[in-house]
Amino acid sequence: MLRFIFCLLIITPAALADIYSYKGQDVYLQQLEEDRYLNAKGNVVSLSGSFFIKLDKELSVILDKYNLQLVKTYSNNLYKVQPTYKTDLLALIEKIDADPLTQYAYPNFIKKIQAR
Repeated sequence: MLRFIFCLLIITPAALADIYSYKGQDVYLQQLEEDRYLNAKGNVVSLSGSFFIKLDKELSVILDKYNLQLVKTYSNNLYKVQPTYKTDLLALIEKIDADPLTQYAYPNFIKKIQAR
């Protein structure tokens, strides 16, 4: 009986979680409310409207293809971008991460730290 309860505790959060792929690995996020998620470590995180992409190719191709706006340029072809329209951000990030023109794409998570 204890083994069944243990399995249920492990399976239930994964079944309720959104799964997105980052660098070929599944990442679990359970949506709590709009743009707030519980991650696999038990931390509450939020998504900002922007995300990061690392490219091999020229930025303008990706910006045009996915209707993105450049927010900030970092070194070595790393950029912070945001969509110019309302969309499911995790689904868009996963689609861009799978695109052969990108090395990777990942969310810009916001984690609040509480002082004690």
